[in-house]
Amino acid sequence: MEHTRYVLVALLATAGPILGAPAGQVSGLKAFHRAGQTFLTWDDPTDTLGDGPITWGRLREARRAMDRKQAVRFRIYRHTESITAQNVGKARRVAEVGPLSGFNLNSWSIERLINQTVFANDDRGELGVYGPFKGWTMDSPQGGRLVIPRFAIEDGKALPPGRGLHVHSVAAKEKAYYAVTSVAGGTENQSTFSAANRLDRPVTEAPATWQPVEQRVGKRFGFDFRGRRRFYVRWVAPPLAPRPMCFNWSVLVPPNGDKPSPVELYFHAPGYSYARPPVKFLERSIQICPHDFPLSGWYGYNDALGTGGSPAEGVVRPYTIRRIEAFLDWAGDRFPVDPNRVVAVGGDGAALMALYRPARFAYVLITGFEAQQLDPKAADRYRRAWGPADEEIKDEAGLSNWTWGELDYLLCGRRLPAVVAKDAPYPTAPSSAVGFGMELPLFVCRSYSWGRNPDYGHGRGRFYYALQATRHALHGHWAWGGKLTAPGKFTGLWQGLDLTNTTPIPAITGSTCDKEGEGSGQTNARYVWQGVKESEEGFEVGIEGPPGTFDLTPRRLSRFRVRRKEEYSWRTSYVQVPHWARRKKPEDRAGTVVADEHGLITLKGLETATGWRLVVRIREADEAGKGGVR
Repeated sequence: MEHTRYVLVALLATAGPILGAPAGQVSGLKAFHRAGQTFLTWDDPTDTLGDGPITWGRLREARRAMDRKQAVRFRIYRHTESITAQNVGKARRVAEVGPLSGFNLNSWSIERLINQTVFANDDRGELGVYGPFKGWTMDSPQGGRLVIPRFAIEDGKALPPGRGLHVHSVAAKEKAYYAVTSVAGGTENQSTFSAANRLDRPVTEAPATWQPVEQRVGKRFGFDFRGRRRFYVRWVAPPLAPRPMCFNWSVLVPPNGDKPSPVELYFHAPGYSYARPPVKFLERSIQICPHDFPLSGWYGYNDALGTGGSPAEGVVRPYTIRRIEAFLDWAGDRFPVDPNRVVAVGGDGAALMALYRPARFAYVLITGFEAQQLDPKAADRYRRAWGPADEEIKDEAGLSNWTWGELDYLLCGRRLPAVVAKDAPYPTAPSSAVGFGMELPLFVCRSYSWGRNPDYGHGRGRFYYALQATRHALHGHWAWGGKLTAPGKFTGLWQGLDLTNTTPIPAITGSTCDKEGEGSGQTNARYVWQGVKESEEGFEVGIEGPPGTFDLTPRRLSRFRVRRKEEYSWRTSYVQVPHWARRKKPEDRAGTVVADEHGLITLKGLETATGWRLVVRIREADEAGKGGVR
């Protein structure tokens, strides 16, 4: 499927004029400006597909035929004066557009195809076999049956048949004239300008926040989650993309969604899309789904690719992270979003976004890591986005060799082993590792982590080690494939806690209850937090778990200010909780601890026992004896 998508992109970029054909001029040019963008449409003579549903198969064959014939292309010019044959040389060419530009080709998705097959009487016997959707891609015969919509440039109103489209994002406040010319037979028609292909009145333009446009929905998804799912396209340019591009999104708003609601920001797995995620954890959440196509590894693109220059001349910039942030900002103004309760959901994309923009998220729900960046079979897709993995190709922070996408490297500054020998100590991070100074949300994870060792029964992986090496909160389970400790569907609480992006969290590391192996792999999945409190005077948390010991580091503190190299007092006590197999109560403890060079407090060797809740209190050293944290 990815191969066909990139072939399609290449066709759109390279299809040329019909050899020997006269360059008949464009007609029907129209323009309007909205939210920092000018939308230009014209009559596209290559779009002879007519009205009614147009399938990907028809479009694919039409594109191939046009490629063989070198079909006509269109050049868009912009000028401060009405464009004529005499001054077109002084006008700026802002784009060159291929045929059939009115179709939303990037909207192809396996989810839409399955929905169309099941709910639009499009089944041709596939549903009666085991694994009916296996192998359905853009290249497969079934993939060609998906109906591809035309773009809407006004909310819910699709372009009529036969119209071409370009969207120009403006950089300054001014009045501008546009013209569109045809190129055919290797010759551009710059001799014919009239009201048919140029604007005789200028468009008044001004920079503004680019607004997504709601697309025509068609039939609703069957078996979707409760609420209304809307589909959007947002046209973007630098700094949200290396060049003018467009991206698809879906937003599901719950019924009666008029009160501030949490957000589930869903990151799809490779081969899937924005259209209809397989999971939604909270009944009252707004689900927002970006689309990583063309693939960016959920990070971004090398801005030299596609320009004819060497990849080493460009910089890999986090365009994808920026555009997701921008869409969240727009959604916050458009829908009743609770910005303090945004949850990242999915795989590698969710983890990467949380590492680069941790303050955005209340917590992260990892349904399974993909680690395709490490798969040699997927390397070509990443090279098309980033360029080769090389010392000369860097991102904005100076990272190279694709390490901007390596989850453990981003925390520890080096690659960690995926698994260590039995009873060997866990990998550590150098004191200079940036992960110590980061304040991350809680990671709740299912399955093995990123870059795992493929040996049977070993599933911890490099990312889990990296989180714990830099003392971050992790709740992971990978035994027999893994179980996700999900929040309450109707309460929205995780283990009874109302987590926001400012809630302090206890990072548990070095636990003797951690297990490794095919039927027992987990880290911290047997602990339950209670009563997390923070004030200017200190921090308090209650933890229940099986008999064992662990280290505790309070994280994401905002009110209790911990200063480097200063001393703090701590104490533990135990509260009895109902349990049929109660163990002996551990001894209460107290002492002092010095914050390290990163401003972190870590208490070593804290003890839990069945039937008892461990209560930990930390405060200013000179405040000991004044009672608990208020």
